[in-house]
Amino acid sequence: MQLMRNYEVRKSGRFLRPGIVHIVGAALALLFGSVACEGAEPGANTTANGPGAAGEGAASELQAPCPGPSSSAITLATPTGDIKGSLLLPGGCGPFAVVLIHAGSGPTDRDGNAPGVVNDSLKLLAEGLAERGFAAVRFDKRGVAASAAAGPALEYDYRLDMYVDDAAAWLEMLAEDPRFRG
Repeated sequence: MQLMRNYEVRKSGRFLRPGIVHIVGAALALLFGSVACEGAEPGANTTANGPGAAGEGAASELQAPCPGPSSSAITLATPTGDIKGSLLLPGGCGPFAVVLIHAGSGPTDRDGNAPGVVNDSLKLLAEGLAERGFAAVRFDKRGVAASAAAGPALEYDYRLDMYVDDAAAWLEMLAEDPRFRG
C-alpha cells in the first residue's frame, strides 16, 4: 500500500477533496455491495485428515475455529498525544480488508455524534461493513472526545493538514498490521 503524505500530495498537484469524496463513496459502495468471505465461515472447524491427509490412521487435528465479530480499542500515538479509536473486526478468519472511517467536520466523534446530536451513523456504518466481511476503524479526531488532549489549545490552530496527516498515519499503522490485507 503506497501512501503519500499531505505535502507530497500538494507537490504532486493533486487536489485533496475529491480523494476524500472517493474514500467515502468507496466505503458506502462496500457497505451496499455484496462481498464473499475469503476463508472458513465463523465457527467452522477444519481437520487434518480430509482428502489428501497423511493416511487412514492419522490423528485428527482440529484447528481453532474462526472467531466471531469483535470490537476493541485502538490507539494512534502522535507527538502531541494519543488519538483514540475503535476497531471492529468481522467474524471469520483474516486477514481482512480494512476501512478507515474519518468523522466529518466539527466536533464529530468516532460514532458520528456531535454535541446535542446523537445518531451513531459512523458506528452503524462500521457495523454494516463488518457484516459484509470488512474490518472498520473509526476514531475521534484530535481535539474531540477521547482524543481531546491531542489537539491544539486554540481552535484557530487547527488545520486540515493535521487531519490529513492523522489519516495517513492511521493508514500506515493499519498497513503494517497482519490482521489486514491490501
